[in-house]
Amino acid sequence: MVSNTNNLQIKLRVRRMRLSTKVAGVILGCCIASSTVATAIGLYRMYQAQVSAQGNALELGLRSKIQSFNTFWVKNEKALANDAADSALTNTMLRLADAFAQIPNAGETLRQTYIANNPHPVGQRERLLSANDGSAYSQIHAEVHRSLEQRSNGRGYYDIFLIHANGDVVYTAEKEVDFGENLQRGPLRDSGLAEAYRAALKLQPGEFFVSQPAPYAPSNGAIASFMATPLFANGQVRGVYAIQVPLDDFYAELTSIHLPGYSGSIKALSPEEVKAQTQ
Repeated sequence: MVSNTNNLQIKLRVRRMRLSTKVAGVILGCCIASSTVATAIGLYRMYQAQVSAQGNALELGLRSKIQSFNTFWVKNEKALANDAADSALTNTMLRLADAFAQIPNAGETLRQTYIANNPHPVGQRERLLSANDGSAYSQIHAEVHRSLEQRSNGRGYYDIFLIHANGDVVYTAEKEVDFGENLQRGPLRDSGLAEAYRAALKLQPGEFFVSQPAPYAPSNGAIASFMATPLFANGQVRGVYAIQVPLDDFYAELTSIHLPGYSGSIKALSPEEVKAQTQ
């Protein structure tokens, strides 16, 4: 198993502003009024206890969100391995790849057919079952698309990809502009999807790779991570099965955690960012 998910780290930037100012004022006022150090110390300890309790509540909230996220990964690690072990998925990828190869300038042609000429609006392009263009590709797409789309939606994925070993993205459920691109030489060769594809080609059956979270241009720059595993036939790697995990919702949940009297920001850092900030 090859995974970067355990490297996700959360950095908290929390400043006690209004609460600390108010408490400091109360402490000063009590000192002047009572002229006793004991009263000031007692109030300050009460303040520290309150701050500690709120800090613990913030940490518990974060731990709950992260645990939910980790559960999602563990669950889908197993699902991905089971999917890839099914020879039917590999056969589907190979059939689509063969039909893809029969189309002149296949990537551009299929993007024109399934994206530009798609009768459904952006965000609903997956509803197109077949382009009805008479091609072998569209015939196979009509056979397999609904089940793959339902798999993607049912598990909470953003998208599903079938990628031939040569780098051709021969299937996506969402029909964004990554559909039909080549991950070895196309504009997405430096993307998280390409990183996951290249890594998966070197893995053994049942292993998987997870790319670092990063903005992904075909999804309007949304933060995304990709989990990928190899597809084997007759003992050889024939392609890659990958999923796109939407991380914007996860980050939004993290940053929505709020406690009265606190202000600041919560940011997820990659291992490289953590290392840079601790040097």
